[in-house]
Amino acid sequence: MRRMHAYVRFVAILLGACALLTVLAPAARAADQVKTYSVAASINADGSLAVKATITFDGASPASVNQVFDTVTRTAEDLEYRFVVSDIVALSGGTNLNAVVTSTTTSTTVTIPTANLTDPVELSYLVKGAALAGPQGETIVS
Repeated sequence: MRRMHAYVRFVAILLGACALLTVLAPAARAADQVKTYSVAASINADGSLAVKATITFDGASPASVNQVFDTVTRTAEDLEYRFVVSDIVALSGGTNLNAVVTSTTTSTTVTIPTANLTDPVELSYLVKGAALAGPQGETIVS
């Protein structure tokens, strides 16, 4: 029963983290030029979340796009969850766009130079902090 409760809690946190990380896309600068923003995510054995977002533009691409990830969230029970966003890479047509990453205590901002792009932008990153790998290979949610 305890394991099932932990699993349900893990799924809830995972869905919350995905919502947190994907809902922020419309708030990005130049969002009015973003045609689509699709996300695929998978849970790694260590409990981290591997995310790949694909961004397409409506017409000409803007000079840059900013993606802001909140890295702290507080629940209704006054619990605070902290996430670390790392391994951030932005590609277009296989070319590294050399995104600039800045972090504060509550967020990570990714600035992607997108001027004159014709291919979609593929933004990949890793999110740590939603779950932990247990000693037997199981996922533990704290």
